[in-house]
Amino acid sequence: MNAAVDAERAAVAELQAFSSKDDDRMRAAIEAERAVSHGLREQAGTTDAALQTLQQQATEWRAAHDRLAQALEDERRTRGELERRCADLEQTHAEQGRAHSGVVSQLEHTKHDASAQVERARLEASHQMEALKESHQTALSHAQAEAQVLLDRARSDAESRLERERLAAQATLEAERESVAELRKALDQARHQLSVLVDAKAETQMGAAETQEALAHSRNEIRTLRDELEASRTRIEKLAGEQADTERSLKRAESQLKLVTRERDALIEQPPAAAAPAPAPARPTTVEAKTAPAETPARGKKATDKGAEKSVDKADRSADMSAVEKAAQAADTEWAAIRMSPRYSFNEPIDVQINGGVSTLVDLSVGGCQVLSATSLKPNQSVKVAIPHEPKAIACSGKVVWAKLEAPSKGRPSGYRAGVEFSKADQATIEAFIIKHGALR
Repeated sequence: MNAAVDAERAAVAELQAFSSKDDDRMRAAIEAERAVSHGLREQAGTTDAALQTLQQQATEWRAAHDRLAQALEDERRTRGELERRCADLEQTHAEQGRAHSGVVSQLEHTKHDASAQVERARLEASHQMEALKESHQTALSHAQAEAQVLLDRARSDAESRLERERLAAQATLEAERESVAELRKALDQARHQLSVLVDAKAETQMGAAETQEALAHSRNEIRTLRDELEASRTRIEKLAGEQADTERSLKRAESQLKLVTRERDALIEQPPAAAAPAPAPARPTTVEAKTAPAETPARGKKATDKGAEKSVDKADRSADMSAVEKAAQAADTEWAAIRMSPRYSFNEPIDVQINGGVSTLVDLSVGGCQVLSATSLKPNQSVKVAIPHEPKAIACSGKVVWAKLEAPSKGRPSGYRAGVEFSKADQATIEAFIIKHGALR
């Protein structure tokens, strides 16, 4: 009987040792998993700090702002999922601890029950030994059989319970390992996203530098083109001025030619005895005519003059040509530009505005004016002239026909004298202005 009890105690001790060993292994595995989870939490915290730093830097790069914000949002959701999984793991660990404590308490209760049953069987056997010595072997065998059955049943229950606990713990460990693998995968993805964002930032900086360089190059080209355009405008204005001078010279030459032709015709029509050179008639300074061609002789008259000229002898012809040359020289000295309308000057100086600047009015007509300006005026320059008048100023538009620099004189600084031809003006108002100010022709 004592041997059976000792064997039962040894079996119970073996069960407790096996349970304690499994418990130690499970605790060691749980502690290792907790350490791994703690390391992953720290890595997740480091990753979150890095992502926040990148988010602050990403505000300076608007081109990468949307992608970075999306990545940060995904990472936050991942971190929340990780935290929830870690909380689930901790809850699972707590449940496993409670289950393990329950198993240990059940083992202790089973051991206590087995010990109590063994003790009761031993007492019953000792009482029955005195009364029933004959049935001692049978009772002993029966008690040993019952104890063995109870011991086997308790052992099988404990083994099955421990196996279930081991399988559950193993499944939990596998789930935790999978969660850890997922965490590591998420961490790797976060690191990859960080590297992609850093590369994108570097590419954005390089692109910004290239854009600034191209912008500076474009600005230099625009500045060069502006300088070339300004030089071209200057050349065009110079050419326009030269063209205007050429046209004026051409008109002057045509007028001189007409004058010489008339003087020659007059000399040819005189009798041969009166062919002596005569003083050239004075050329008026202003010719009031609508068009120059009106003063040109008719083609038939020219032919008649040529026939009369052929009838004059060579001596008279030489005298006539000398007279013509002298008349042409006199006409050159007394030449003045042909105007389409009479100009009027004023006794008192009158200030007008040329393109907003103050100038002095020299003379005025319904077709143009002559001014003295302190600012530069160039031929073919478009101008706007404002003449003071009541109830409002007379506004005229036109262009500069000629311009020249005036040297300073007594009481007057240097300036520009220019002639302006009106392209748009109120002729009636200009005539009223001339009458009002008592202009002199």
